[in-house]
Amino acid sequence: MSIVIPAWNEQDYLGECLEAIAAQTDPPDEVIVVDNGSTDATGRIAASYPFVTVLEEPIPGIVPARNRGLNAATGDVLGRIDADSIIDPGWVAVVRAHFTRAGTDEVAGITGSGDALIDGHPALGHLLGKATLEYGYYPISEILTGGQVMVGCNMAITRTAWETIREDAFPDHTKVHEDLDLSVLIHRAGGHIHHLPEMRIRTRRVELEPPAKLWWRLRIWPNAVTRHQHAVRVDAMSEKHGQPERTGAAGSDHAIA
Repeated sequence: MSIVIPAWNEQDYLGECLEAIAAQTDPPDEVIVVDNGSTDATGRIAASYPFVTVLEEPIPGIVPARNRGLNAATGDVLGRIDADSIIDPGWVAVVRAHFTRAGTDEVAGITGSGDALIDGHPALGHLLGKATLEYGYYPISEILTGGQVMVGCNMAITRTAWETIREDAFPDHTKVHEDLDLSVLIHRAGGHIHHLPEMRIRTRRVELEPPAKLWWRLRIWPNAVTRHQHAVRVDAMSEKHGQPERTGAAGSDHAIA
């Protein structure tokens, strides 16, 4: 299993993220930090951890950085978190166990839950995280797409899924939520996405974002669906058998096995 972390000027938070990975009860096989042209100490901090492979991605943006890491990763399961994500000690174990139990032919991606990391106010952080994900992002996105979606700060996909969809995984990140777009591509390729409440993280992203950034997120929310407007609306949580025949990502002939 690999974990990929895109990072741009994350010197204040990356160390805490990597310490959480180092504390896993079941360590990952590979950790990749993609330095996306940082002008601070992000790259040096990442390189100070012996278990981390640091890659450079000069093209700015979360999508080029994410894709650079996922393409370089060697694991059969590809975890993806943000540089301010603090994964629970059992995160890797939960991910591995679910893919083993469900089988990589049955599930292409998984996503989890999380708390906003607000220093000194864990209860408030839990409520804010729950409101943002469980009552906001997930249900609204599922209405738009017809299936379970993933959140970029807390997700994992199979290598097979990534290799199936990666040629089409180049949305303009200023106009499309890249994690929602990735979910739609998996749906289109016949893949199933599961939500695991026990796959938990804490993140500062919710706390740090100004209102203007949140408003921007809301405005571009539907774009991942309209980008793939030729796709048939599918329910990624339904059984494979009995579903109508569909093509793979972006109308290709490839589908996730």
